[in-house]
Amino acid sequence: MLKTPHHLEYLDVLLKVFSEATVVQTHRDPRVAVTSFCSMVAHGRGMFSDHVDPTEIGRHWCDKTHRMVEWAMKTRAETPGGRFVDVSYYDLTRDPMSQLRRIYEVAEIDFDDEARRMAEQYVAANPQNRFGKHHYRLEHFGLSEQDMDETFATYRNAYAIPFE
Repeated sequence: MLKTPHHLEYLDVLLKVFSEATVVQTHRDPRVAVTSFCSMVAHGRGMFSDHVDPTEIGRHWCDKTHRMVEWAMKTRAETPGGRFVDVSYYDLTRDPMSQLRRIYEVAEIDFDDEARRMAEQYVAANPQNRFGKHHYRLEHFGLSEQDMDETFATYRNAYAIPFE
């Protein structure tokens, strides 16, 4: 299991090395996803530096994330069907069990009673915002809704990603 946006740039390599892999790609409003990531980077940098430039972080990660999703879309277009499961963040948070069943089905893994029970326990023990809600704003990172919408329009349209 790989859980980082960095893997989007290397889906071609991943699929060559793990030829039987099923890739689950979640999709969320880029305005929120990129800003959240920028916030995490800024906090991480702040632990090791007296100078953190939020605008530099925003510009860098907006550009990098755009490059990653474009590269992933290219790789996906060149890959035979059946290797990817697209999961809307909103469907996942609304009904995680049905999304998990769907992922198992596409990956041809038996979603037996034990798997279901363990998943239900995990969901119950880890509600969204369990440790509080993290607040961040595009503007803090020198980004605007218009910048994000223009930059990620192709990606948003390809996966029918709603605006939050």
